[in-house]
Amino acid sequence: MVALRPLAPGDPSRIGNYQLSEVLGRGGQGSVYLGETPAGRPVAVKILNDQMVTEPAARRRFLRESEIARRVAVFCTAQVLDVGFEANRPYLVSEYIQGPSLQQLVTDEGPRAGSSLDRLAVSTLTALSAIHRAGILHRDLKPSNVIMGREGPVVIDFGIARSLEHATTGSALVGTPAYMAPELIGREPAGPGSDVFSWASTMVFASTGHTAFGGGPVPAILHAVLNAEPDMSGAPDRLRRLLSRALAKRPDDRPTIDELLAELTGHETDTHRVPGPAPARHGQATTAFLPPPQPTASPLSTPPSVPFGQPVGEIFTGHTAAITSLAIDDLEGRSVVVSADADGTLRRWDLFTGQQLGEPMRGHERARGHITSVVVTQSDRRSLIVSGDRSERVRLWDLTSGDCLEEWDQKGNVLAVGQWDGRPVLIGGRGAVVEIFDLPTGRLACRPLTIPFYRHDPGARPVVSQLAATRVDGRTVIVAGCYADHRLNRAVWTFDVATGEALHLPLNRQEGSIDLMATAQHDGQPIVVSYGRTRWMRAWAMRAWSLSTGEAFGKVEQARSVRRTIASLATVRLAGRPTVVHAAHDGTVRVLDVLTGQHIGQPIRDHERPAGHVTSMTATHIAGDPVVVVGR
Repeated sequence: MVALRPLAPGDPSRIGNYQLSEVLGRGGQGSVYLGETPAGRPVAVKILNDQMVTEPAARRRFLRESEIARRVAVFCTAQVLDVGFEANRPYLVSEYIQGPSLQQLVTDEGPRAGSSLDRLAVSTLTALSAIHRAGILHRDLKPSNVIMGREGPVVIDFGIARSLEHATTGSALVGTPAYMAPELIGREPAGPGSDVFSWASTMVFASTGHTAFGGGPVPAILHAVLNAEPDMSGAPDRLRRLLSRALAKRPDDRPTIDELLAELTGHETDTHRVPGPAPARHGQATTAFLPPPQPTASPLSTPPSVPFGQPVGEIFTGHTAAITSLAIDDLEGRSVVVSADADGTLRRWDLFTGQQLGEPMRGHERARGHITSVVVTQSDRRSLIVSGDRSERVRLWDLTSGDCLEEWDQKGNVLAVGQWDGRPVLIGGRGAVVEIFDLPTGRLACRPLTIPFYRHDPGARPVVSQLAATRVDGRTVIVAGCYADHRLNRAVWTFDVATGEALHLPLNRQEGSIDLMATAQHDGQPIVVSYGRTRWMRAWAMRAWSLSTGEAFGKVEQARSVRRTIASLATVRLAGRPTVVHAAHDGTVRVLDVLTGQHIGQPIRDHERPAGHVTSMTATHIAGDPVVVVGR
């Protein structure tokens, strides 16, 4: 069994939600403690040296890689339960497996042999196969990372080495030299073959009691790994040829895990090579988060390729004032984020690389130019940006070049874009009037649409606060959310663009005031999601409505997170279902299933900017994965 040691001076007694009681081990990466969950479950808590993960990008990478490790099948591996940071110290919590390590067992009792060795070889290969199927590599397999549990060998500490490799500087190597593949020593890309090499080195130790490439100083070990033949004296004949092939210097000369398992078990199997993890997709306007692999209480099951709630790439900086609006467009196959700030400046970013595209786009002067709306549309196969400020000045930009094409006054400070009669139109709201303008000429396309009101009190006049355009039963419909009060009995209006008439749906009886609004689709029917005060302005609520029937849709109103603190919202499709992503002023982002009103995953918090005030948000998809982009 592992010899437990009491906590020493300087050891923490608690980290996160876990009480620490004893020391399981210490190493170059950090220390491992026996911990306990609030429910009393024993766990292994690995606290990494804080110098290992010091940069913001390295911390995000550690979280991302560790969260991927949580998806590994639990047979033959210790399940990763939690990851986090406390006082800049990264930690990882995993299932506690009672038993000695393979290193300790061989040292105390001698090499493994017979069926015990065979079971060890097959179990560790099976664990590596599960790790690779999750899209990660172990990169630090060695005898001390194989625990000889009561129910068989268990592989631990997978998915950490890659994160730490990126966090180190200079010539430091992450890994154990005697078990590292030659390509890792030469700083070449790792692949599944790297883990095969480490597995074979571990099996040599397990079957002989000595390492495959000798001992002594680290330079001598590294030289032997790169140039010498492995020392397999003492290994059983039935394994020598197999281990020799797995210890080939070149990765392409090594057998795959499937080939090794087939030979060890005597069964034919598919010998395709397991691909290494897909390269991380980078890019975010300010902070981008991926929605979850599974819901907490919603019937979604399709896992994305990057774990829930983790930043994608680096934080984009450059604005000198708060981000007031965000929009996304695909330009020649490249996702482009357009961001606007309170200083009246727009910037374009490549969502994948994080690079700013071209020069800042200026024109909304600070005195009058607080940009309130940014939308992107297409006209004549060209992407256009439409930006509006609080003085109702609107500018039309070429997304590719960044050139300003037109500038108009009195177009409204609430903007949306849509299609009418097969051509793109700009929809502007100001006061109680909604106007539709032709793009790119800016000419009025039809008579203005007026929000009706039934009181002679001027203070009761509604003011358009949110606009959206969608299609209902083959016709273009404009949805207008209004600031209103208890003297008015309608806060949301819908208009048929073709006739200019208001549609008298039950939806229009929603009372109160609309602060935020977005549209979505479900089974071919359009949905509008709104957030604002209810009648008499006594409470705040989020509601979803079907635009086909005008009836309430789903159960988002029941969500407990819907409070006055919501600063921004967006809708996105997740596993074919409409989903609302909303952000609080404190920077917390939550994901709601519209149909059930249940939260999906845990609240998303940007630990790099814990006090960040969310000012804008939009959503898109990258390679099928939903992504939300947050401005601060």
